Amino acid sequence: MPEPSSFYVSIAMHGDAAFVARGTDVSAWDLQTLERRWIRHDGLSSGTPEDAVVSPDGRTLTVESATKNTTASMLATKTRTFDVATGALVAEGQRPGNRRAVGLAARVESPDGQWVISVAEKSRIAELRKLEPMKDGKDLGPVVRTFQLAQPPGAEDVFRWTRHGFVSSTAGTLQFWTVTSNKPVATHAIGSEGPATLRVALSPDTNTVAITYVGTTLQLFDAATGVRLRSSSLAKLGYVRDLAIGNDRTWALVVIEGTPIAINLVRDASVRLFEYENQWAIVDSDGVFTASAGAGSLLAAVRGRRGFRIDQLALRNNDPARLMRALGVGSDEQRAYYDHAYRTRLQRAGVDAAAVGDMFESIPTVEFASATQDRDHVDIELDLEAPRGLLRYNIDVNGVPVFGSQGKPVSGKRQRVTERIQLGRDMNRVELRVTDSAGREGLRPVRQFEAAATGKSELYFLGFGVSDYANAAYRLAFARKDTLDLAAALQHASSAFARVHTRVYVDAAVTPDRIRAAKEFVAGAGVDDVVIVMIAGHGIHASDKAARYYFVTHGTDNGRLAETAAPFEDIESLVDGIRSRRKLFLIDTCESGERDPTETVAITRAADRGLTARTLKRVAATTAPAPRRFVLERDNFLFNGILRSSGTVVFSSSRGAELSYETEELRNGVFTQAVLEAFTEDTADSNGDGRITTAELRAYVAKDVADYTQGAQNPTIDRDNLAADIAIPKLSGARSIVARADAPQPDYVVANLAKVEAPQLPTSVRTARGCCESGDAGSGVLGLALIAWVTRRRRLLTRT
Repeated sequence: MPEPSSFYVSIAMHGDAAFVARGTDVSAWDLQTLERRWIRHDGLSSGTPEDAVVSPDGRTLTVESATKNTTASMLATKTRTFDVATGALVAEGQRPGNRRAVGLAARVESPDGQWVISVAEKSRIAELRKLEPMKDGKDLGPVVRTFQLAQPPGAEDVFRWTRHGFVSSTAGTLQFWTVTSNKPVATHAIGSEGPATLRVALSPDTNTVAITYVGTTLQLFDAATGVRLRSSSLAKLGYVRDLAIGNDRTWALVVIEGTPIAINLVRDASVRLFEYENQWAIVDSDGVFTASAGAGSLLAAVRGRRGFRIDQLALRNNDPARLMRALGVGSDEQRAYYDHAYRTRLQRAGVDAAAVGDMFESIPTVEFASATQDRDHVDIELDLEAPRGLLRYNIDVNGVPVFGSQGKPVSGKRQRVTERIQLGRDMNRVELRVTDSAGREGLRPVRQFEAAATGKSELYFLGFGVSDYANAAYRLAFARKDTLDLAAALQHASSAFARVHTRVYVDAAVTPDRIRAAKEFVAGAGVDDVVIVMIAGHGIHASDKAARYYFVTHGTDNGRLAETAAPFEDIESLVDGIRSRRKLFLIDTCESGERDPTETVAITRAADRGLTARTLKRVAATTAPAPRRFVLERDNFLFNGILRSSGTVVFSSSRGAELSYETEELRNGVFTQAVLEAFTEDTADSNGDGRITTAELRAYVAKDVADYTQGAQNPTIDRDNLAADIAIPKLSGARSIVARADAPQPDYVVANLAKVEAPQLPTSVRTARGCCESGDAGSGVLGLALIAWVTRRRRLLTRT
């Protein structure tokens, strides 16, 4: 939960940009693209922001916060100035506030330092003085002009300077003045509820004055003429604590109950801006939202007095394009992109877009009838009911279906079933799921159970890499080496795990049958064990309407993919239904991401970089258009794998229509090289805790690969499980695998159908037919091709 200081919020606006200072955080929001652009967790030195101001040119943001030595006569204020575009700190300092003598209700200097306006307590007469230069600074000159205010002041910030003069707000009366006349340009009686209910703000160029009064209306005035420009109702929003307005008078920003709310004055629509730590969400009054990938911790679905995780409601309400249309923002291209992503997710869920509005009507229900914890197990009674008839049920623990992606069958319209579930270490989020005969899923009730840690986890790595194919035209240089290198690097994680198991199939050993049979290797993993599966080589989508994705095995015939290649479902099934709840699937093949029909394959300047594509297609080289930022940045809840299949985090080397590359310079696939660097170097460990989480892995690899290929290859998370606690210790001891300054040749050489001696091979490592296995001394020989071990590298696969 946020600290109490986080309820001190100051806001500012410039154009379509909104800025929020909360506690010690400062963040910037783009209301045109509906996203948070940046956040500074060290933005303020104290948790009490007092003011936030954007420079007239819109380049900098200055945030003021009170210091501990504040006194009634001298306000000491710390200031920090940030670059609006990047959030970089460009200046900081401390200044005394406006000096106020005893007996003065207000004293405000003009921004140009030429004038000061003041008024005594309980007086209606304000005095304008010229500030005169002195040896030790500036001092007050004689009174130039006096002004008779409508009411005596009763609160701070009675005066606000504009480029046309100043504005006074006293006891519900708003007046506009110039320094050349003691008569007001305009006077508006706002109300009589008292000054504490009135909020006044200026646009950065000071041409617009905005006010709210008793939280019911928002009014805009022209600062030069005092003419009222617009009045909008805020009755549905609540009491306003702070207010900001942009130069173009399109957007206003208010703070209500600690939450910033952006109001589009042209469309008469509003959205709330939620954030906590590194996650954010933008939500309208109907619950339609866009959010960061991890914003499930900020939002919840509510039915009556019961709360549910946001995942299911997101299928209907996580619609950025709809939100953009309501607010009149975003480009046509961006809205079309989000529309396509939204429709694609509905299609994968089997939901008709026309029926999405009533998708939660007449749905089945599932409840916890009872739940009794017994140390690291919990006994659960489930009450299931479906008017259309029951079809299946499941139990998810931290996002992983205990009974596999298909669940358990059940019949009838009402049933009570009992299941005993093993808990993992620390916190376990247990969700119940039920589906009826019409394919509709009920809302998932959730409970949490905590279990004590018992010993270290184990690590399993299962790899498939193909460089040599039966069809010589398919040959690659480094796919085999990718899997062997990662297996070797992960052996250096032995200090953090009770045991490290590795099995790698390469070249002729990679067949559809062997891939399916390899499930026995990971089937022994426990609930807390980490399982990593990797494939490297050619990948291709079938040319038929279904566009099924295949991993090209050693003997694949491009004309008979269904019979000779391995469909993606076969590979993902390796981790479906196993006990492990920490599963990561790495795919270094072409077109490995989920296919987006709006994308087309293009080779930019790959040949100039010495990049070789891992594809069977003949593709003419073209010049790709400049990348669209909203396409490259997929840290959005819309792209989360909320439709859970196996609960595995699937990290693909490229998007569905992109190529994946390998290069002689790296002697690896570009994606695999980035993964190795993330696990072995310091850069990816963003919080410095010595562990690389899946979030840190994704952030590092996605940027590194896109930079290296100049945007031609963009890794993506196709299935995510934000509840999975997957982390690998930093593998500093494996840095030599990445650097290779002393290893110009690949670390391993595969000689098919020929026996090659491996000097002093440890008993825990068996070699056979392109398969290298470590950690299970009792496994049988897999035959035919043997891996030759490079003597100076043999220690990398030795279990310690």
